[in-house]
Amino acid sequence: MTRESIKKKLIKYRSQLTEIQKKISELELLEKAADDAENMKIIKKHNISPDQLIFLNGLKEDEIEMIRKRRKEAEELAKAEKEKKKAVDNPVG
Repeated sequence: MTRESIKKKLIKYRSQLTEIQKKISELELLEKAADDAENMKIIKKHNISPDQLIFLNGLKEDEIEMIRKRRKEAEELAKAEKEKKKAVDNPVG
């Protein structure tokens, strides 16, 4: 290979590399837009207000899990109390 042919190939591959990097950047932007759209669907589906979203963004994952656990426990307790009240109001026999 001559020096000139090497230079030509370098120019060619650098040009291709530039185009590939440009395509990668465009795809990364599209991926982020798709992620954002998916997140918006989740936010709308669960009726999360802007204040709730700000609050949730400030929480750590373990704090969120603790809130979920407490909410589930509260729901289970409310369900048990409702069933207990129903049993007292409608005794069998």
